[in-house]
Amino acid sequence: MVTCYLRYIIDPSKISEFEEYAKMWLPLVAMFEGQHHGYFLPSEGANNVALALFRFLASLPMKLTAMTHSRIKSVLLLFSL
Repeated sequence: MVTCYLRYIIDPSKISEFEEYAKMWLPLVAMFEGQHHGYFLPSEGANNVALALFRFLASLPMKLTAMTHSRIKSVLLLFSL
């Protein structure tokens, strides 16, 4: 199993845009049979940091190698702000 940890630096005035972006990842993770554990915002300290956790089965690398580099790049561009 592979667990991914993402750390985002966000603009506190654009929380709604980040929320929209974050929701786009849910079906993408599910498409690769992953499990999304959610997004986390700190309750104290910096207010511009968000964390995301999700995991995949060990078979994910084989699925990713079946996709071409350009398809991966297209998907990532589609889901970026």
